[in-house]
Amino acid sequence: LDAKRYEVKNGNEPSIGNVTEEKEWELNEFTEYVKMILHVLGYKVFKPLKEISDILITQSPTTNVNSNEPIFYLSRKIKSINVTVTAKCKKVSDGFIVLAGSQMSPITKIYCDEHVKKSRQNAKLDKNNILLEDTYFKSSSGAASFVTGGSEEGPKVWKTKDGVTLKNFYGDDNV
Repeated sequence: LDAKRYEVKNGNEPSIGNVTEEKEWELNEFTEYVKMILHVLGYKVFKPLKEISDILITQSPTTNVNSNEPIFYLSRKIKSINVTVTAKCKKVSDGFIVLAGSQMSPITKIYCDEHVKKSRQNAKLDKNNILLEDTYFKSSSGAASFVTGGSEEGPKVWKTKDGVTLKNFYGDDNV
């Protein structure tokens, strides 16, 4: 819940029970060990997206994140409402993060994927449709569709500041 990476559907709050202070310390140590192993294996389940994007933006040399990853940009004119959306995203080891400050389309098209529709409904936006929180996606197409509100081919629409597409930058359709 704290990491805000996944929707948790279990609303039950378990009781702490009768755990001694010694046992609680032992359990906390075990939990930290599990988190470390998951992180090493590439599962950033407990790592908040905000922390990951801060690392990417500051390009800290002390992290495992490749600081050479560029920011990719998307600019699209939504003709039906005469609005241009502009967004930024970063590639991370397990997907893509649409960065806070990105301009979102105010409309969602009918043929937009259900997962994207749900993400758009849950997105925190200001009154001008500016994204207030970094938002994670497994694919570049999901990230692009999230921004435009329609079906998009992420590898073709996300570009570096020099205009190089994500597909050409990585030489792969699977980004």
